[in-house]
Amino acid sequence: MLDNFREWLSDNLRYILLGLAILAVLLLLFFGIKAITGNSSDKKENEPEQYEEISADNFMEYSKSMFSYWTENDFASSFRKMLTLEQFRNEEMQALYQQYLVSGPAECVKDMFESIGVVEADKKATMFYSIMFFYYSLYDGAKDKKRIKEQFEKSISGLI
Repeated sequence: MLDNFREWLSDNLRYILLGLAILAVLLLLFFGIKAITGNSSDKKENEPEQYEEISADNFMEYSKSMFSYWTENDFASSFRKMLTLEQFRNEEMQALYQQYLVSGPAECVKDMFESIGVVEADKKATMFYSIMFFYYSLYDGAKDKKRIKEQFEKSISGLI
């Protein structure tokens, strides 16, 4: 019976880890957006989420922390790398990859840029997230990860 459990666990471990990673990402995004926008009690609970209270500085700090999370946190980094590979094997994984690493964050950046009055928000959001996504790959293969992180921070600082 123990052998059957071990076999089941080895067959399903990546899906268990994926589920835990999705939960961790959702919690991080929820609390990150709450930290950026503040917790205003006079907002209606059923209103669509607004980014009115975000400053450019808050957004930059949040972006730096997200970059650190997706590259330095072992669990998040492994999740990101696994989704990158699994997107080609399974449509569900491709949808998750798009939601967490491509179209989802790019749309969020665009919405935030629009809310803080960035001119050409769509274009600049695409540029911004392209840089972030590019630096994920650079970071993964770099020997001097600190230098890559510093380059990333310099690259995004002039976009807003």
